Amino acid sequence: MASDSPPLATMSPNISLPPTPTPQATLRSFAPFMDWALYPIHHRLELLGITWAGIFMRRVLRQNKESISTLHLSESISDKDLADIATVHLVVQQAGWLTWDDYCYLIVAGTSSAFSGGAPALRHLIKDPERLQKELDSVTRVTRYPEVLPYAPVMKKVVKRFLLEAEMRKKYLEAVQRRYREFEGSGTSLDYTLEDLELDDSARQENA
Repeated sequence: MASDSPPLATMSPNISLPPTPTPQATLRSFAPFMDWALYPIHHRLELLGITWAGIFMRRVLRQNKESISTLHLSESISDKDLADIATVHLVVQQAGWLTWDDYCYLIVAGTSSAFSGGAPALRHLIKDPERLQKELDSVTRVTRYPEVLPYAPVMKKVVKRFLLEAEMRKKYLEAVQRRYREFEGSGTSLDYTLEDLELDDSARQENA
């Protein structure tokens, strides 16, 4: 079980929410990829005592989507909610490969439920290269739709990271799984590379 949430005093007092366009139904095409990206963050938050952080964040972001909002100045948010959001911000920073703005865009895009099975569904697709390619072709076409263009950069980033991790899992599955366990327990970064996993594997063999 992970330790308690870090104290608010250790977190940034000024957390801004980026202005985000109104999400479109077309973004649902990316749901499995967004769920895959958000699951480890939201699972760690749940272990820290912040349940359904994504739903809460989506509500806050939709209220503030017209302009950048500095949360600590908002009279509508309680001190506890501010502390929870500060912990969300910290966990996103710990994950490393998504920026805070990336995370906010994913939440507004509508995939706040991190437990809908997106990651297992995608990993099943990996076993069927033809179906996976069709899925990738589909989401690539969707990124060109005018209503999706504001979200296209983060969607492409998520898909690219998923494909990179899929390749890393083929070669270093145990090391990838260990990285996720370490993130879950202590917030160790998920922004690792193939070279990092090679070092992990070499160290494991030396200590065997």
